[in-house]
Amino acid sequence: MSTSRDIMIDLETLSLDTNAAILQIAAVVFERDGNISELLHMHLDVSKQKEREVDFDTAVRWCLKQDDPVKAFSGGISLSAALLELRELVEDDDRVWGNGSHFDITILEDAFKKCQIPIPWQYYNIRDVRTVCDLASLDVRELNFEGEKHNARDAALHQVKYLTNAMKGITYAEG
Repeated sequence: MSTSRDIMIDLETLSLDTNAAILQIAAVVFERDGNISELLHMHLDVSKQKEREVDFDTAVRWCLKQDDPVKAFSGGISLSAALLELRELVEDDDRVWGNGSHFDITILEDAFKKCQIPIPWQYYNIRDVRTVCDLASLDVRELNFEGEKHNARDAALHQVKYLTNAMKGITYAEG
């Protein structure tokens, strides 16, 4: 019997819609003490995601923050290949974390369904980073971001860092 793991997932997208075109997917397998055991970071080919939503304002804002916007949009793998790779990483009982209850995980679930690939996690194992940080009264804006902003890998690693800090600040009170 396998033990469940925690996996932080972060996306870079070209829309805030559930059907958003996905530029990057990152998944970080971590321990609740902050140790990282696996990292998956994929760049996707947006030109092959014609059925996915591209919001002009979101896409332009994202492009303006890139050193090389053309490179950021080209040379990636297909959405279905990325989803299959993510599916290989996630085990049935793993807990998947997203930074917000209705963004990263919701977009991925929509993509899995539209690509007709089974979702690799159970609905009851979805976790929300923002809720934990709120319960711990942790203002994540006060934490230094290490790495490149708007890079799914660096964002996922950052989220693991502040989530595990927030978890240390939550105490259980017996009633």
